Amino acid sequence: MRRSYGPQLWFYPLPLVVVGARVREKPTFTPIAWCTPVEDDPPLVLSVIAKEHYILSEREKLSVYSLNFPSEDQIVAADYCGMVSGYTHDKSTVFEVEYGKHGAPLIVGAPLSLECRVRQWLDVGESCWLLVGEVVESYAEETLLREGKPDVSHMKLLAYITKSGEYRALGKVVARARHVGRQFRKE
Repeated sequence: MRRSYGPQLWFYPLPLVVVGARVREKPTFTPIAWCTPVEDDPPLVLSVIAKEHYILSEREKLSVYSLNFPSEDQIVAADYCGMVSGYTHDKSTVFEVEYGKHGAPLIVGAPLSLECRVRQWLDVGESCWLLVGEVVESYAEETLLREGKPDVSHMKLLAYITKSGEYRALGKVVARARHVGRQFRKE
């Protein structure tokens, strides 16, 4: 029997994404839980960032930023960036940093990073901004490429489970999308 839980956001899993930006001429990083692609051409991504985050303290100056997908090996640093505020802690040295072609700070060693240009800010109320960004470049560790494309099976990416506050490793492949459903066809 199914049970009702009321109006809750039970979305599982969400990718662990660490936003990188320059604030006061220094790189800073903050993990966010809500980030999703919204368009393929041009490649657009929607990120939800709480208004109180330091990374938004110079929001009107922000033109480029990065979305970094850390591996299991980087979980301690990524979680730390979510535990402390840039207002009170300098997070510029938490990760080794390199800069993308368009100037966004990237996390060295992150299996995958997307460099984005700010397209639009949407104010959705008291607690957060919606940031629509256009992916202007993507970066992947060369050792994680298969046939010239990033291979997620070797990246050790993480999922964030919001209601329990856990990071989970991505598991095994259970089926191929747009393939396994063919078994359902009714004759």
